Order: sequence, then structure tokens, then C-alpha cells
Amino acid sequence: MKAVMRDCRGSVLILTVWIFALMGVIAAFLLYRSELEWAAVVNLERNLRVRQLMEEILQERLILLREDETAHDSMDEPWFGDGFIQFEREGYEVTIKIEDESSKPNLNILNLDDLNRLGLKDKDANALLDWIDIDDELNDEGAERDYYMTLTQPYEPRNGFLSTLREVMAVRNGEEIYQKVEPYCTVFGRYNINLLNDRYLENLLLSAGFDRMWVERMVSDVNDYRITSEKKYFQSIDELRQLNAVSWEKYEELLPIIDVNGIININFIERDSLKLILRRYGFNENLADIIIRYRMEQPYSNIEELHSLFNKDNTPETAFRVQNLFTTVTTIVRYQIWLVKGKHTFYLDTVQERIPGDALVRWKIRPLLWCFLLNDEAPEIPEPQSIPEEEEEE
Repeated sequence: MKAVMRDCRGSVLILTVWIFALMGVIAAFLLYRSELEWAAVVNLERNLRVRQLMEEILQERLILLREDETAHDSMDEPWFGDGFIQFEREGYEVTIKIEDESSKPNLNILNLDDLNRLGLKDKDANALLDWIDIDDELNDEGAERDYYMTLTQPYEPRNGFLSTLREVMAVRNGEEIYQKVEPYCTVFGRYNINLLNDRYLENLLLSAGFDRMWVERMVSDVNDYRITSEKKYFQSIDELRQLNAVSWEKYEELLPIIDVNGIININFIERDSLKLILRRYGFNENLADIIIRYRMEQPYSNIEELHSLFNKDNTPETAFRVQNLFTTVTTIVRYQIWLVKGKHTFYLDTVQERIPGDALVRWKIRPLLWCFLLNDEAPEIPEPQSIPEEEEEE
């Protein structure tokens, strides 16, 4: 009987130990879960505050851009602020990089030779061109649908204009391609219809979402206009209304993507990008050095100042081509903002378009891109450039 009682007491003791052990595990789990939930709340609150802080910093810069009253834009503008700004706020190290995004060649309309000049080998350049063009024909060593559908996570190629530059990373070997084109190219801004051939115009309109049948009519009408028009080109955007395919509704839809004037601000474009543009449109690329030398002495106040540099005779055709390519007004600005505290890095990449306002405001601003990244996903903070590119070469 005593043995039985001892066995019972032993069993109760073991059961009690197991119960306390289980309660300890449950308590530890609840505590761990509580800590995780608290950490998640803290991270959420911090991320929300950081986003709010970034928005505040961005709005401070946009106010300067919106209130700019000069007739031309240059690197001396308050809204530009030397293009690189660093300060501290609320314990964060803040870095802002500002770029005139419209002063870069548009990647969507570059050809193989242009991409080679940016450092891309034929294999990568053709893969990028295959991604952008609207057909399924494979360029030499390029990549079309057959390649992307064999990936572990298959997807369709764009077969149209890139909507953001980061989309390049989806192209075969995209990360390496992105590193080479990102500093020099853009995909934002209006396209000058006078510089678009049939293939580019068709791709642009299809990429913008227009119906294929209408796009074919539009391309045909544009060709007819170029043949029958005395000037052979569109002098005003309003002339689009003369095309049979362009109703008032279609005209309104075309305004955000098509123009008849250049958008590349000659006061901001970098030397290498300028050489690429000049060579692409038949000018001597050495002219870039002359243009930048003049710019160093004093920013161009209007595009007419460029005419004498392109042709001593100021022929109307040359003057028009210059007007098609360049301007002295900035329309699209890219802001990259880094906030760093300890091991945490927060990054905002946003592109903003500045368009003429009304009687109440000189300029209106609308966002074209908004990308927020954390920690390892954020790109490295660039080094400040204390010496402008053109002065360094001099």
C-alpha cells in the first residue's frame, strides 16, 4: 500500500513538474510574441514617421521648385541647391540628390550604337532592345518571350516602352544593365513627335494604352502630314488636331506624352549624354565641349543662343533641329532622399513633373514615380561632388 502511495505521489510530482514546465513554455512564448508584436509596432511607428519626415523634406524642395520665377533654369537655381544636400534632422543623417531628369537621353528610343556608347555589350544591349520593341523577333544574342518563360518564375517581356527605369532589372542581366544606364538615361518626359519614326511612334502610342487600330490610323495620318505639309514637321502641338485620327478627346490624351519642342535643358545635360545626343542626330559630338565651355561662363538664358554654335549661317532647318532637341526650362526633376540612423537606412526615389500653372500659381507639380526602399534594398549614398564635371576637365 505504501509503495502504491509513493508511486502516486511520484506521478503527481512528475505531472506537476510537466504542468509548470508547460506553463513556462507558454509564458515564454507569450512573452516572445508580445516582444515581437511590440517590436512590430515600434517598427511600424518608426517607418510611418520616417515616411512622414521624407515627405516633409521633399515638400520643402518642391516649394522651391514651384515658386521658381526665373525664365530659364540652371545649376544656380535655389531649387537645385548644387544638386547634393546633407544635414541632420530628428537624429537622422539626411542626404538629398537632385537631378534634372529631363536632361538625360530617353532610354526608350536609344539604338544599339547608343547603348554601346553607354558601355553595354551587344548581348545586353540587344536583350534590352528586345524588351522594349513591340515585336517578338529576336535580336542577335537578345532575349524574347521564349527566354523569360523558361525562368523559375516565368513572366512576359514588356514589348513596349519602359514605364520606370528600375524595370530594366527585369531584363536578362538587368542589374548590370541598370548600373550602366541609370546615371545617364531616363524614361520620363514627353516625346517630340518630329523626332519619332513610325516604329517609335507606334511603340509609344501602344505603350500608352491606345487601341492598335487607332494607332495605325494615327501613324498613317502623321506620315501623310509630313508629306503634304510645307514645313514637313509639326510647328505647334495644336496642329495635331488637323489629323483625322485626332478627336478632341484623343488630343487631350496625347498632350501628356507628345510635344513638338525639346525637353533637354542645355544648362544641365552632362558632357557624355550631350555627345550621345549630338551624334545621334547628326551633329559633331565635339560640339559638346564648346557648348559646355559657353555654359561655364554663363548659363544659356534661351535656346536661340545655341543656334550660332550649331551653324554660323543660322539656317532655318538647323535652328529648328536645335529647338526640337533642347530647351532652357526644366520640366522633370528626380529627388533621391536617404535617411540614416544607426543600422537603419530609408530611401525615397521620386520623379516629379513641373508643368505651367494658371493665374494663381506659376507652376504645378505632379508625381511620376514614388519608390520607397529599406536598408539593404537602398542604393549606396553617393559621394558629394565638390568639383563640377566641366571644371574638372578644364
